Amino acid sequence: MGRVPALVAGIVAEWPEPVDALGVGIAGLVDVDEGLLTWMPHHSGWPRPMRDELESALGCRVVVDNDANMAALAEGRRGAGEGHRFVLTVTVGTGIGAGLTIGGRVERGRGFLGEVGHMVVDGSGPRCSCGLRGCWEAVASGTALDRAARALAEADPRRALASVETATGRDLAEAAARGNRDAAAGIDRVGVAFGRGLAALATILDPDLIVVGGGVAVGLGERLLTPARRAMIDLLPGAGHKPKTPVVEAEFGVECRIDGSCHRGRGVDMSERRWWEIAGAAVVPAGKLVARLARDPRVPQRTRWFAAGAAAYALLPFDLIPDRIPLIGKFDDLGAIMLGLVRLVEDAGEEVIAEHWDGGPEELEAFLAFVSSAGELVPRRVRRIAGLVGA
Repeated sequence: MGRVPALVAGIVAEWPEPVDALGVGIAGLVDVDEGLLTWMPHHSGWPRPMRDELESALGCRVVVDNDANMAALAEGRRGAGEGHRFVLTVTVGTGIGAGLTIGGRVERGRGFLGEVGHMVVDGSGPRCSCGLRGCWEAVASGTALDRAARALAEADPRRALASVETATGRDLAEAAARGNRDAAAGIDRVGVAFGRGLAALATILDPDLIVVGGGVAVGLGERLLTPARRAMIDLLPGAGHKPKTPVVEAEFGVECRIDGSCHRGRGVDMSERRWWEIAGAAVVPAGKLVARLARDPRVPQRTRWFAAGAAAYALLPFDLIPDRIPLIGKFDDLGAIMLGLVRLVEDAGEEVIAEHWDGGPEELEAFLAFVSSAGELVPRRVRRIAGLVGA
């Protein structure tokens, strides 16, 4: 790890344009606020102040984050997850990592969410690089494919695959593409193990979408994902009684970490924008959204009538509370508007809202949070009456 700053500095020096900021993704535990690499399973030399070392070497602003978070940011904002609010991105390479985006913003838990590759799925399984036995990435990543390739090479006296010492997952994939059934079966077993882990994550998180990226996933594509989907569906409790969780390939492929790193380098993360900047940017898209929902036939007609009536009440001079009364004179008007807005948004549903929204994902998240808060402010009795009126 000590060579990383010099290597990156060499790349930046050859870049055709000036570099003002840089995002760096690392496969390990990263304290984003401190820019500190706290632990990684595949290399030693931690903890290490990566941000400070890189900024000293480069002379520009550096943001350091977990590489799966970088991938999740890219796919959640501009890739396969665009238009979905709750997206889980899983990266499969030498190991397995994951990042979760909600409204285009990376969710970090207490700071280190997403180390899913090291959840134990088979206590008697092979030893993982982290020291535990039977981690998900030990049975369902590139490491598992390499192990399957060596086993197949050892079992084949003709050594048609490769030598036992040099056989890799790439050799396994090439043999499967040539029609080798044993190689295809080895990939299927890894795919099933991958699907079992996805089932656990889907059961816990219930995401709108699971995006799968990383070098192994991109290289194998449907050869890995098809058995993974089957295994996932078989293990999901009540799978036939709730919406399916689609599992799709990453739109940016192996470059999803790079695109996400560019986003982070530019400071594109909701946590780095002040709330009033987001709120201000949401005003115009919110107005357009309400106008479009009021005309969209997919929104129940009675809901649209109710919202129109609430707006009319606020605009007309007839009030339950006279406007001339200081402070509280506008309470009934604001309450009517809020009630109409809440009903309109709730009854429209996420898909219709996403279709009509012109702003960014963080602005949408801010608007929906505002509507949710407004709904909580309206007394339950009033909401029940409104429900009867609009029903």
